[in-house]
Amino acid sequence: KFGMANTGEFRVALKQGNIEQAKAWLAHIAEHQDDFPQYHDTWDSWYMDRKKEITQQELKEKFSMGNTEEFRQALDGGEIEKAKAWLEHIVANKDSFPQYHSTWERWLADRQDDIEAAEIEFS
Repeated sequence: KFGMANTGEFRVALKQGNIEQAKAWLAHIAEHQDDFPQYHDTWDSWYMDRKKEITQQELKEKFSMGNTEEFRQALDGGEIEKAKAWLEHIVANKDSFPQYHSTWERWLADRQDDIEAAEIEFS
C-alpha cells in the first residue's frame, strides 16, 4: 500500500526524502497494530525508533543536521546560526523529539553550552 513492506524499506524511503510516505506507513501500522504481529513484542521501542528516524530525517532536510553529533560538527565548522536554528526548532517542537525527553534539561543545557563555546571560539 505504501511501497514499503518492512522497516528496511521504510529507511530507504526516508533516505530518499519520502518523509510523508514514511509517516503515512508508520501511522497505518500504529492504527492497525493487530495486523502486524512481528512488532508486538517490541512495539514501544520499535515505534519510538521509527519516530526518531523520521524526525532526524526532517532535521537533516531542513538544517543538514539530523542529530546531536551533526549539530556539534556544524558548530566546529563555525555554523553557529544554523546550529542555533536547529536547536530552536527542537525546543519549539519538543514533543516531536521523544529521544531527548528522558534527559531533556541536561541535553538542552549541554547544547546551549556547545553554542556558547563555539561563539567564544569564533568571536
